[in-house]
Amino acid sequence: MGDFEKILSLQTFCDSQVLCSKCPLKNIDGEAGCCGCIEDWDDEKVERAYKMVFEEEKVLKEFLTDRRVVELRNGERYLIVGDFFMGENDYFIKGDFTDDLANHGLRKFDIVRIYEEIPKIGALYYKELGIIWERKPKKMTKEEIEKALGYEIEIVESE
Repeated sequence: MGDFEKILSLQTFCDSQVLCSKCPLKNIDGEAGCCGCIEDWDDEKVERAYKMVFEEEKVLKEFLTDRRVVELRNGERYLIVGDFFMGENDYFIKGDFTDDLANHGLRKFDIVRIYEEIPKIGALYYKELGIIWERKPKKMTKEEIEKALGYEIEIVESE
């Protein structure tokens, strides 16, 4: 995602805040008050703000607001209506997901993308919805994996 997309995502986030005092970006420069016009920020400030908003677990779940679309790991899309994710044949409840948007039960139901608000229900299936957040694969070394698992592993080639 380039800086332009990050700026658009941050603007969407800021527009969703009721008051500047609730925005987690208000003190990004260590100053009290509004963070100012995002288009005027330098690349470092944009990157810092993007990480602060979209890579902190507590903020992600707050991003699940009405008329936004979520896509699950299995490729299915759902429209957010209140505390429900409404799909073509089924639904989920926000409580079915952890703060980092993983499903409590099955990995295939983890949220991997959050899209912008849609104007009508038919837009759920538009191919080109604006992505607000996307789960990126985590890069880890063998040592980091072993530390996370708590035991040694051996990497083998798949058949």
